[in-house]
Amino acid sequence: MTRLFTLSKKGGNNGALWNGAHPEKFFPIIHREGVKTIWDVRRTPNGQYGCFFDTDIFKFCCRHENIVFEWRLDLAPAKEVFTACNNENWDLLTYAKAYFTPQVLAALDAVKSAEELDGVGILCAEQELYNCHRLLIAEYFKAKFPEIQIKHLGLAYDRNGDEKNAVPRAVMYNTRNYISQLLGRP
Repeated sequence: MTRLFTLSKKGGNNGALWNGAHPEKFFPIIHREGVKTIWDVRRTPNGQYGCFFDTDIFKFCCRHENIVFEWRLDLAPAKEVFTACNNENWDLLTYAKAYFTPQVLAALDAVKSAEELDGVGILCAEQELYNCHRLLIAEYFKAKFPEIQIKHLGLAYDRNGDEKNAVPRAVMYNTRNYISQLLGRP
C-alpha cells in the first residue's frame, strides 16, 4: 500500500513531541513511519519558525538521515493567496478554490502513479492541518489515486485522543467534492 504523509514543523506522534529546535525527536518518528522523501511546500522555507527548519540546516539533516529533501515551491500557495487566507480567515474550501491554480495543478498532475508518492512527507510550517495546503495536496492525491493511505504526523490531540485540529466533516466533504470536480469526476 502506498503511504503519503503530511508533516507540520511542530507536533508529535504517539506521545513523542517535536518542534523546530529538536531534530532528535523529529527524525526517529519520520523513520519509524517510513517517510523516505520530504517535500517542503513552504513558500519561504527559512528559519522563521525554528532554526532546525531553516532550509540549509534541514537539507543537511535530511541528507545525514538518508532522507531525500525537495523544496517544492511549485506546490506553495501564491503569495497573495497565502496572505488573503491568513488575513481573512478562510475556510478550507475557500482556500482550495484559490490554491489550485493552473501552475499547482500542473505540478500535481506531473505525478503519474501512486508509487511515486510512497513514503513522501509533505511538510509545511502551519500547525493547524485544516488551515494548510498540505491537506489539500494530500486530498488531491487521494482523489487521484484512491489506493493511497494518508497519515497526518504532527497533529495535536486532546485527552480523549481526538484531533484538536480536525477538519469539520461538512467542510472536508465539500472540499473533497471540489477536488473531485477538478479531476473531472462526479
